[in-house]
Amino acid sequence: MSAAGCRAAFALAASLATACSDRRTAGPDDGGGVTVVGQVDVAIDAGQDRAPISPYVYGSNQDYAGNAWTVRRFGGNRTTGYNWETNFSNAGADYLHQSDRHTSTPSR
Repeated sequence: MSAAGCRAAFALAASLATACSDRRTAGPDDGGGVTVVGQVDVAIDAGQDRAPISPYVYGSNQDYAGNAWTVRRFGGNRTTGYNWETNFSNAGADYLHQSDRHTSTPSR
């Protein structure tokens, strides 16, 4: 990963961590066990160190015959109940609560 990519990944992680905080204001010790040890300031410049998106990140949610996608999506409701050890998944309320190997069925 490039230095710019590392900076962008760190900035994203820092902003997500900040967004998920409990928003309490803490002093040196606020009695709740929170001790402030430092401050982090994050600045994101979307125009700096721009690079083209790699063609390897593109994929499809469909199985179009004849297309050679670099990635085929594996996601959705069936993957929530997917057991990788048995290769079974559960449809849940989406379809009769069936447990089967639907996710491993070969493409038609």
